[in-house]
Amino acid sequence: LLEPKEKTDKFVIGNIGRLVEQKAQYLLLDLAEYLQQKGVDFKIVIGGSGRLQENLENLCKQKRLCNIVEFVGFVDN
Repeated sequence: LLEPKEKTDKFVIGNIGRLVEQKAQYLLLDLAEYLQQKGVDFKIVIGGSGRLQENLENLCKQKRLCNIVEFVGFVDN
């Protein structure tokens, strides 16, 4: 079970899966950028690991979303 690090009233979007092209987590980062521009109070939590993890984390930094998007790593069933 994935436990939140903090208590929040923010809208939370979650994704758990392998960080690979087929899962398209980069779309969540595009969504985060859009919602941030619209002034929505939200957070995105991405659980999982894979070959795109570093690329996704770098894209998150480039888009200045590190305070909104949290990568929690591998999540056990």
